[in-house]
Amino acid sequence: MANRTEQTEKRAKIRLLLGLEKKTQQEMRDALEKAYNLSADSLAANGYLSDQAGYYAALKFESLLRRHYRRVEDVFARRALVVFAEMIGARPAKKAAQREDRVTVRPPAKYANAFDEYVERVALTKAKMIAETTLNDIRDIIREGQQEGVGYAEMARDIREIAPAIASYRAATIAITETHSAAMFAENTMTSALSEEYNVRTVKSWISAEDGRTRLAHSVANGQTVEMEDKYKVGGEMLEFPGDPRGSAANTVRCRCVQRYKIIEDSSPLATTR
Repeated sequence: MANRTEQTEKRAKIRLLLGLEKKTQQEMRDALEKAYNLSADSLAANGYLSDQAGYYAALKFESLLRRHYRRVEDVFARRALVVFAEMIGARPAKKAAQREDRVTVRPPAKYANAFDEYVERVALTKAKMIAETTLNDIRDIIREGQQEGVGYAEMARDIREIAPAIASYRAATIAITETHSAAMFAENTMTSALSEEYNVRTVKSWISAEDGRTRLAHSVANGQTVEMEDKYKVGGEMLEFPGDPRGSAANTVRCRCVQRYKIIEDSSPLATTR
């Protein structure tokens, strides 16, 4: 990737991430606000919090996340394919007809299976977490209202009044976090599968956002370079890529770090590791 500087790569990826976040943020905000309002309706009508809002949130967010992960994959997996083709001096398969003398690069079957597994595993887990957080927020409001002697109708009104603000903030956090995680998984997994398919040694480097909001641990990780099959050590955790959903919230929520890839021509140990 000699023609792609670190800063150029970082800017390009962040622009793509921002564009993908925008649409899903609106969808998530609408779904969250509806979940809060359903809870308020139940509380006002029945005097207790039914499970309806939780079921709605879990089902709705799993559907939203599945669809969004596929949108993200379409952009970042395709980009990883193009970048890998550049690194080995080839062309993506869709341009093969223009240059018969160049190797064509196609997505390995192994990649598709890996991303399918990611969608199945992560969408359900994250949807349940979102639903539970939503219900816990509402339970806190009810608990405070009971301590103050507030009636259920007033509690319901309070929930409806704060729903837009809470939904807006949480939707932004979810959109940023989940877009980033799916994007980094897609390109990391595609690059790894291609490296194996074409029998080349590829390394990856952590590039911190360095935008004034970057975590200290992520700034320290900036420039850390490891083999494709290895993990970075970041803030005491081992992460396969920035935003790795197996990492803690402290290491992944609203992360904007990215990766850069490079083919190594020899088998000598990496010169730059942290």
